[in-house]
Amino acid sequence: MLPEKLRVRNFMCYRDDVPTLDFEGIRVACLSGENGAGKSALLDAITWALWGKARVSSDDELIALGAQEMEVDLQFSVAKTSYRVLRRRSSAKRGQTILEIQVNDGDNWRAISGNSIRETQEIIHSVLRMEYDTFINSAFLVQGKADEFTRKAPAERKRVLAEILGLDAYEQLEARAKEQVRYFSDRAQGLEGTISSYREWVNKRDFYLSQEAEAQQRVQQLSHEIERATVVFEQADQQRRALEHRKAERDRELSRSRDLERQIAESDGDYRQLAQDIGVAQAMVARQSEIETNFQVLQAAREELVVLDRLREQIVQLNDQYKEQRALVEREELSLQHQLQQYQRDQQTNAELIANKASKQADLAALAEQLAGFADDQRHLEQARSQRNELEQQSTNLTQLQVEVQRLQGLINVRGDSLIAAREEQNRRIIEADNVLANESRWRSEFETSVAQQKALIRDERKLQEMRSRDQQDAKQLGELSAQESNLKQLGKQINDKIDQLRATHDTHCPLCQSDIGQHGIHQVIEQYIVERDDLRDQYREASQARKQLSNEYDARQREIQGLERKVAQLSTLAAAVGRLEGQISEAQEHRSKRSEAESTLRDLNQRLEHGDFAHEERAALAQAQTEIAELGLDQAALDAQRQANGRLIAQLEQRLAQRGTIEAKAAVLQEQLERIQAAETHNATLHETILSLQVQIDSQQFAQTARQQAEAIYQQMAELGYASQRHQEVRDAVASLGHWEGEYHQLRSAQTNLATNQRQAQRLAELIERQRQDLAQIQVMLNQLNQELAQLPAAIQAAETAQRTINEFRGRLAVAQKDLGAAQQNVQHVAQVAEQLAAAEKELLSVQDQRDVHSELVRAFGKKGIQAMLIETAIPELEREANELLSRMTDNQMHLRFETQRETKKGDTSETLDIQIADEQGTRRYDLYSGGEAFRINFAIRIAMSKMLARRAGANLQTLIIDEGFGSQDGRGRERLVEAITQVQPDFSRILVITHIQELKDQFPVQIEITKHDNGSRWAVN
Repeated sequence: MLPEKLRVRNFMCYRDDVPTLDFEGIRVACLSGENGAGKSALLDAITWALWGKARVSSDDELIALGAQEMEVDLQFSVAKTSYRVLRRRSSAKRGQTILEIQVNDGDNWRAISGNSIRETQEIIHSVLRMEYDTFINSAFLVQGKADEFTRKAPAERKRVLAEILGLDAYEQLEARAKEQVRYFSDRAQGLEGTISSYREWVNKRDFYLSQEAEAQQRVQQLSHEIERATVVFEQADQQRRALEHRKAERDRELSRSRDLERQIAESDGDYRQLAQDIGVAQAMVARQSEIETNFQVLQAAREELVVLDRLREQIVQLNDQYKEQRALVEREELSLQHQLQQYQRDQQTNAELIANKASKQADLAALAEQLAGFADDQRHLEQARSQRNELEQQSTNLTQLQVEVQRLQGLINVRGDSLIAAREEQNRRIIEADNVLANESRWRSEFETSVAQQKALIRDERKLQEMRSRDQQDAKQLGELSAQESNLKQLGKQINDKIDQLRATHDTHCPLCQSDIGQHGIHQVIEQYIVERDDLRDQYREASQARKQLSNEYDARQREIQGLERKVAQLSTLAAAVGRLEGQISEAQEHRSKRSEAESTLRDLNQRLEHGDFAHEERAALAQAQTEIAELGLDQAALDAQRQANGRLIAQLEQRLAQRGTIEAKAAVLQEQLERIQAAETHNATLHETILSLQVQIDSQQFAQTARQQAEAIYQQMAELGYASQRHQEVRDAVASLGHWEGEYHQLRSAQTNLATNQRQAQRLAELIERQRQDLAQIQVMLNQLNQELAQLPAAIQAAETAQRTINEFRGRLAVAQKDLGAAQQNVQHVAQVAEQLAAAEKELLSVQDQRDVHSELVRAFGKKGIQAMLIETAIPELEREANELLSRMTDNQMHLRFETQRETKKGDTSETLDIQIADEQGTRRYDLYSGGEAFRINFAIRIAMSKMLARRAGANLQTLIIDEGFGSQDGRGRERLVEAITQVQPDFSRILVITHIQELKDQFPVQIEITKHDNGSRWAVN
């Protein structure tokens, strides 16, 4: 993956006006800027666009502060094909992400996104052939990680290598396989116990068949006895029911007799109450004259009370107004008193200030004499400061020219080193192209074979999808059949419970309608329940057989699916191989073109180095700077001495002048105090006149005249109303004492209205009572006749009960016999079911044992001595080969490393380890004995080799390298070694980005991407 263009909007510290970052033409560049400017955020933008991942866990945390939406648009190339990924995130509506990928068809961009974010992400993975974790472990060298592998103890290096290779996934598979072994072992043990129990049941089949035949015979005999006893019972029961019908008729007449007696009593009570009401009304009418006279007196008193209440309200309002006017007069007098007191206090304060006037004037004159002596010191200080500025300007000019000379000389050296590195790069490209082209024919043959295998597996994959669809339908049908079995079984149990309940009770009422159906009816209900139960059992057997048949088909399909899944599982590996071979073929074609270009470039570089044809502008600028230094004719030591003497003079003058500010402040304070004293003298003259005027006004009561006049007028108005509170109280008492006559007056009117009505109603009640007493006498005659007939009821009841007890006795015995029969039939049926379950359990046991054995083998395969050991043993030679290839270039073939995976102990045994042995011109030594630049080169070579190995294993071509190795933690020599190492690995990569915030290292790189932070967000600039 080679980044080409990057555009961000509202991403982390970048806002919406950031220009597009174009990587075209950049081979090696440094990302520079202050800490926190946004260097790492730029790399986060690349990983978030491609994989949706960055250093923070939440996407919303990546959105710039104050914004609601961010966007990253990345254009990159893979195998000379350009792609474009656009990822957009909005924090509104609980977060929404949009992801698109496009491919360049020449002049246009064509969308190849999936139907969902997940499908689109899978397309991006297939294009990159690299996951996020692989990218950050291969293309991204994080600060402090270059020596993480080598600085570990030999015993720990294997564990670190396993983590880098991602072998922890096999440890998880091993743990899952162990869980499956435990599960299948426990399952097999449980099945063995179940099988043993099933066999015990099957061995009792003949015994249960004999029990069933005996119980069937007893049921038939008892059923005949119940039929004969039922005939006798029905005859006795018929006579009993007829007499009970007459008894019910007697009870109804008796109830009617009691209702009439209650109605007669109620009518008699109503009649007595009406007679009492008529007497009261007649007495009230006799007092009519007295009541009407006193009611008229009450109305006259009430009218007078209304008039007096109104007068009292007017008096209260006028009195409140009088109090308000008097309050105004008092407040005005109080305000004048307060003003007088304040003026007197101000007069006293001014007098105290005026007393200090003479002493203040003397102090101010003394301070003025001291200030006159500072004028000469100020003039000398200004002359010294002017001389200091001239000296500093001369020193600055000389320093700038010297720094420019050093910078230009460094640039000339860098340009020369860059041409030498470019020449070595062209030589390496020619050799690399020859090596790649030698394998082109083999790669093409393998590519054709892999594509054919891939097509066959795709057909198997489509078949697998069809079978999975059928598998889901069968699983749903199996669930429905199982639910049907459970439902039928529950219904059968409910019917059995009903049968047992009917057989165990003597109640002859129908369980549905609650009517009395007799023992014969109960017997028919039980028979109907038995028929329903038998039908449910038939349905249960059919459902069980259908489920077992479908389960067998389902298991067979599962085995076939597992076989196809094992084959289709190879599809991703084969796809990676096809992609890798396709990339290798494309790479071979690219190398053929690059070889021709490299030969032409190599000839040009040799000619430029031979004649020194480079850095022309820098050489001319160097000569000009050296000439300007000579023309200045300045000595840095003399300039420094003059600047020191000038500095000492300025410090002395500034120290003396520092006292002037204090004296001037004191003088200003004294001047302000004298001005305040002058103002106090003027103010006191005015205060004296004001105080005299206020005192006269208060003593003569010349204030609030309007309020005084209004108060007198209100008092006169209250006197004219003529209100007497004593008369008011007498009227109130009279109204209270006469109030009861109003009630008696209303009672009189009611009595006059209701008297005639009550007399007519009393006459009607007397006639009703007479009719009710005649009906009661007729009912008593009928009751006597019914009681004579009911004398025969106890004998009829006794005969029916005797017949019923006989039936119940037979039914009880029949219920026991039917229960025995049902139990025997259930046991026979259960034995048949257990025989089927036994066969299924034995079959399942064989399958579970096979699964246990398979997963035990997987435990060994996924363990540290299985696939993990094989992958490490395969990776070490590859890592060693890559590291040595780079180390040879970095040391001019002076160093070579070797990994040792086993070490001989003192006992003569071998132990697992991962030692690093280094061979150089002095012999072979352990890595621990190297330090400084040699150790750094070894660390760097191993780290780069790991990156290339991880990318190659992912099926990707590692074209981009990003280094964040922490220049700030290196000294000067360490930084030089890191730059030298980057120069050596430059031929292996198409683009190298180095992150640093060290300002003096920027000029060591041909291209700088400068990142700066502003108030409106960070920005970048390519220099």
